[in-house]
Amino acid sequence: MLTTDQKGAIAETAVAHAAVKLGLGVSRPVNEGERYDLILDLRPRLIRLQVKWARRRGDVVAVRSQSARRTREGLLTRGYSSQDIDALAAYCPDIDRCFYLPASLVEGRRHFHLRLAQPRNGQRAGILWAAQFDFAQIDWAYPEGCLGAIAQLEERLRGTQEVAGSSPASSTSTSPADIATIGSHEFRNHFGYHLEQAAAGHSVVITRHGTPYAELGPPGRADVGLSATVAA
Repeated sequence: MLTTDQKGAIAETAVAHAAVKLGLGVSRPVNEGERYDLILDLRPRLIRLQVKWARRRGDVVAVRSQSARRTREGLLTRGYSSQDIDALAAYCPDIDRCFYLPASLVEGRRHFHLRLAQPRNGQRAGILWAAQFDFAQIDWAYPEGCLGAIAQLEERLRGTQEVAGSSPASSTSTSPADIATIGSHEFRNHFGYHLEQAAAGHSVVITRHGTPYAELGPPGRADVGLSATVAA
């Protein structure tokens, strides 16, 4: 059975190999204790990369986006912020693939499920598709582009502030294309992300067993806000 250190070494080697095959420069920090494991050279941009070992769980790749160490008080876990790293890379030995997750997505979250196949319940909203973050699919001229609509925020906090300050909240319009539908389980697990999406002008309908139950929208709108209805 592999130790944690062995898994880390294998993951770092696999990510470095994937990066080199794509023509990217790879370096390692000289001193210990940094929160990043590798540095990608995109020429001229440098990316501080934290590397994780991931496992396949059925149709998803489970990625842990936190560190853990034992202290005198017990096990201490800590997440990552954009001040610590620029991105997180994960290697899944079960499928021998590497994935790239920008810090703006990682920040504030302790784990991810990257989906390999369509869920059986037909859910489409709120899904992180593994193919979207595959190393081989990233446009390395603009790696944040893998986030799609999330990339519009660039950084969660700054994006929310800019959108909120760009125009009066009441003047923001919401089209049907801006309204996503997600299950209550997804909403509960990723509440912070959906809250920030609402602050940025997007709306989401939360369902229970396929029935619309609540709606979360941007502030200041008379027709879209936080409401809840329970089916009889």
